[in-house]
Order: sequence, then C-alpha cells, then structure tokens
Amino acid sequence: MNSPTRSVLGKLPIVPNGTRHHVPATPRKRKTPTPDRLLGVKQLQETLQEVKKKTRERLNLDFDLDDWQGEVIRRLRQGYDSLMVAGTGYGKSILFEGLAALNKAKIVIVICPLKALERDQVSLWP
Repeated sequence: MNSPTRSVLGKLPIVPNGTRHHVPATPRKRKTPTPDRLLGVKQLQETLQEVKKKTRERLNLDFDLDDWQGEVIRRLRQGYDSLMVAGTGYGKSILFEGLAALNKAKIVIVICPLKALERDQVSLWP
C-alpha cells in the first residue's frame, strides 16, 4: 500500500470527515504582540504633574495632590485596574473625584460600605 510522502501531506488542506467546509491552505497571519503595550491600556501623554494640575483646577482644590494620588489617577485613566486600601483621612476620595472630573464622558463606580460616608460624598456633587 502506497502512502503519501511527508512533503505531499504538508501541502494538502485538512478537511475533517463529514464536513462541507474547505479549510484554506494559507495559514493565518497573527499579529505579534508588542512588549511596550498591554491589552486594553491606553498610551497617555500626560505627565504626573499635568494630571495633578488638571485635577486641582477642575476640583477647585486649595491644596496639591500627593504624588501617589496623581499616579493612581493617571494609571486609572490609562485603563489599569486598581484596588485602594488606606486608612481614614489618607485621601482616597480624591482619587475617584479626580477621575470623574478628568473623564466627564465616563462613569466612575464607587463602592462605599458606610451609608453616612456615601451620603456625604453624594452631597458634594451637584
């Protein structure tokens, strides 16, 4: 019994038994991922100082943001996920307030476990 050689087998399109579909012989061309960009993350040209300045202006703040606050806002605007845990009075609220102020066309979801704090935060927004 004669069997096809390897060179012939490599050139034949593979069609599974019982199907009517023709599988093209041309292989798919896949994009190679670039190491400088993550899936879903936008490239923003804003510097940390620009984010801090815009946030201060849009929220009419009379104080400067800490670098970590500006960096978290900047990363969130790029599309990174974030989870923030810090004690009372450390400035967590300014993160979602700044994010909402800089992204007017976006929705910011805040999960707040305390009803009193929730009412307090809602009353600040018109």
